[in-house]
Amino acid sequence: MSPERRKRRATYEIHGDILRFMEKSEVPCTTGQIAEAIGVNWYSASAHLAHLKANKKVAHKHVGRQNEWWIEKENEVALENKKLKEELKKLKAEIKGLKLRAN
Repeated sequence: MSPERRKRRATYEIHGDILRFMEKSEVPCTTGQIAEAIGVNWYSASAHLAHLKANKKVAHKHVGRQNEWWIEKENEVALENKKLKEELKKLKAEIKGLKLRAN
């Protein structure tokens, strides 16, 4: 009797699995944790993570003997920065108006 073979997944499916797993995680994940969660070996997970990093979908940092990975939320950060700049601009205009009234 032969062991059951797992259906081969396409690269985009594995990348989707990795990103969905990482979105659920509130802390950075190691390569091993990601590999175990999505059902691939460590080497495959590392290769897929390197591809996602090259496409700026994830970021990583080498911590001790491990790589920790997380999702870069550039769009959220950029949007927050834009809101803060607009708020700062309004506050500066308000201060300028108050100074003019004081004189």
